[in-house]
Amino acid sequence: MRDRLPEKLRTVVTARMRRAYHAESALAAQAQLESLAGELDRTHPGAAASLREGASTRP
Repeated sequence: MRDRLPEKLRTVVTARMRRAYHAESALAAQAQLESLAGELDRTHPGAAASLREGASTRP
């Protein structure tokens, strides 16, 4: 997914994903990832789709 983003966004997106994966619950993580994907939809739809695909395969 990172390769679908410009270099300047990779660090920020990676940090937000890491926070989501360490959330207190699966529902909180899902909400955080969906929020991030929603923001990426506008400017980087390929990255948003990749994020959603990866999130949907998480247990």
